[in-house]
Amino acid sequence: MSPLGRIALARLRAPFATDGCTNWPDGPWLECCEAHDRYYRYGSLAGLPRKRGDRELRDCVICKGYRISAELMYRGVRMFGGPIWRRYALRGNDA
Repeated sequence: MSPLGRIALARLRAPFATDGCTNWPDGPWLECCEAHDRYYRYGSLAGLPRKRGDRELRDCVICKGYRISAELMYRGVRMFGGPIWRRYALRGNDA
């Protein structure tokens, strides 16, 4: 893994500013959305697969007891999350 990738992985655990559940109401799954935002920002730099982060979001929301919301959120990020992922991958933390 590149040095940039190692730094990005370390930042997956660092304090992070997030907007919560983008285009979705914040609810009992808010921490899942925040983890997903962090994954998008730093996972793209570390070379991690986008689909993995999207699945982690879905699985987290399912664990909170909201299977239907989880599936809708998953489909939404799969359909519309690509441009955001690519923006972070190309521009890094300044995106």
